[in-house]
Amino acid sequence: MAGETILVVDDVPNVLSMNVLMLQMAGYKTLEAKNLDEAKKLLGQADGLLTDKDYPRDGSSKEVVDIGLELVLHAKSQGFKGPMIMVSGKALSTSLPGASDLDEFFAKPYSLAQVVKALADAFAKRQSGPSSGGVAPGQPIPRHMQTGWDNWNDYLSGESSPRGTRGDGRS
Repeated sequence: MAGETILVVDDVPNVLSMNVLMLQMAGYKTLEAKNLDEAKKLLGQADGLLTDKDYPRDGSSKEVVDIGLELVLHAKSQGFKGPMIMVSGKALSTSLPGASDLDEFFAKPYSLAQVVKALADAFAKRQSGPSSGGVAPGQPIPRHMQTGWDNWNDYLSGESSPRGTRGDGRS
């Protein structure tokens, strides 16, 4: 069963890879972007958006503050109807343009299961039934979709595989 396609945007390679892995394990297809220019080019192919708050506009830009919100505003102006979830190591002011258009905001480190559930809930709100990828609203994360990494600290600390697994995803 094919899931929705999620555009994942982050300029930190490890975080981008972990988000992509998490979403693929949950049944979603993914597109990857490291900056605003790449994200804008891929947005039309996506059903949902998982974006960091701060990253460069392009491959050479030094400005990184609130660029994720620019993507959210761009998506809205283009008629994007999918869920938009933002993550950041910094707080998000709800008064910033674009903040009210988000389905969810998570501060780092966040639970990987929270992001998967938030996407599934957001897709379900937009459809008459549960999404074809992810988890139905109000349902626990099935064991086969749990990564075993509780949060970013586990992954970024160099732990090569989720706790309780042999590295192949099986206990």
